[in-house]
Amino acid sequence: MKKLKAQQRDQIFRLLRQGVSQADIARDFGVHRSTVSRLERRRVALTDESRAGPSVSVRISEKELLEMEEAARRLKFRNRSEFLRAVIRAALSFPELDGEVSTELSAVKASFDRAGGNLNQVARDMSASMKKLGRAEPSARELAQIYALHDEVIEVRRALVALLGRSQKRSDVLSRMIAEGDDAL
Repeated sequence: MKKLKAQQRDQIFRLLRQGVSQADIARDFGVHRSTVSRLERRRVALTDESRAGPSVSVRISEKELLEMEEAARRLKFRNRSEFLRAVIRAALSFPELDGEVSTELSAVKASFDRAGGNLNQVARDMSASMKKLGRAEPSARELAQIYALHDEVIEVRRALVALLGRSQKRSDVLSRMIAEGDDAL
């Protein structure tokens, strides 16, 4: 069975989000349907906030409950759990992993996968150069790959910093809205 590359997995994730059947995807990529099913479960696990997990129980006053429900309604949360998770994330500065962020993180991971493959290729070539010449003498192509890797790492770093910045901004906005009773999201 062939191993899927990161780019192929990303394509499969896109097709699954578009509603293409697992059987059609498996046929198009030449893999077993169970492989696509496993990728779908992984994708859902990464993006599904409603999945069951540990629960926390706390006693609050009737007034606190009413204020919490009013804030959740005013801020247009679907339910108490979603509201409380958002409040906890905001208070503790957890990053928000919505669909857009998950997609961007997948793109960052794909970039790292490509960079790792390129780095392995350069290392292999340099090793061959050491065996042949007794010293590492990078070719122009290898130097170009190294510089391209450097540029790619800088771009990935910028993307991650932007993602974290947006996440922090969302957290700050939610905290301010709850504190001020603001209606706008």
